[in-house]
Amino acid sequence: MKKNKQYKILALLGIFAFLLGACGSSTQTPDPVIATAVALTVAAQNVQQNAPTSTAIPTATVPANITFPTPTQLLFPTPTKSGSSTNTACAKANFVSETIPDGTIMKPGDVFTKTWQIKNSSSCTWDTTYKIIFWDGNVMGGAYYYNLPQAVAPEGVIDISLVLTAPAEEGTFTSEWMLQTPNNVAFGVGQYNEPITASIVVSKEDKPVTGITDVKLEVIRDPAAGCATNIFYRYVAQVSANGKITIRYGFLQSDGNLAWTDSLVFDEAGTKTVTGPFWSFHLGSSPGQKWVQFVVIKPYYQEFEKQYFSYLCGNTP
Repeated sequence: MKKNKQYKILALLGIFAFLLGACGSSTQTPDPVIATAVALTVAAQNVQQNAPTSTAIPTATVPANITFPTPTQLLFPTPTKSGSSTNTACAKANFVSETIPDGTIMKPGDVFTKTWQIKNSSSCTWDTTYKIIFWDGNVMGGAYYYNLPQAVAPEGVIDISLVLTAPAEEGTFTSEWMLQTPNNVAFGVGQYNEPITASIVVSKEDKPVTGITDVKLEVIRDPAAGCATNIFYRYVAQVSANGKITIRYGFLQSDGNLAWTDSLVFDEAGTKTVTGPFWSFHLGSSPGQKWVQFVVIKPYYQEFEKQYFSYLCGNTP
């Protein structure tokens, strides 16, 4: 019974509220906010009613003739290494000759072409994947590496030329270069893999000091002598000057003797080869390490690097 009374009271209150609302003006404008909210609610209900019931993600059919690379195929390829170039067997060279001898005097900004003649002393053919690379010093306006201009077979000789530029400031500048195999093994010339160099003197003076700038000295033993009664060693020097000059030179020996003096004339910068005397040893000579040194006596005194060699015959001291 209590519940029925409660329902009746609620019904009466509802009727009373309706009558009060009817007393308002019939021209009252509907609240636009309420109207918009109702419209959005209806639209949302329509979307929900029309939405597909399946939540599966659609898939595309790939034609049978289409293939995709594996992850490993997307990586950069490994450079091909051919033959024995994967080790140092191909990294052997010897110096033959050069242009623009070390110590040549130039003006700031002078452009010049330096050429080295290099012998392939390896058992490999060097192709154009071999390079000459900048090693140390001043790059003199060049790039940091160049491919060889042509292939060269074992025991063949190749000309390697670089166009370089003298620095703008004054002083002595050296640019060192090495060869490089396709698998990045850098190597120089000779037994000790020394770099090949372009070394110049930059001067603004119209008449800079000229002189001997470099000497490459070699001591050659008579190969047929063995340990005979007399053993002969001969000197051969490649002498470079940076301009016109006449010199008086000689070979200073470790026994204190100045063996051989002669004159050498340069009409311009360049390199000349001179052959010195024999240094004779006999069986009574003391064995051991010896040396010989190229010296310039006139127009002013100059000493160059000593060349050491060993005499192993003779009496033991």
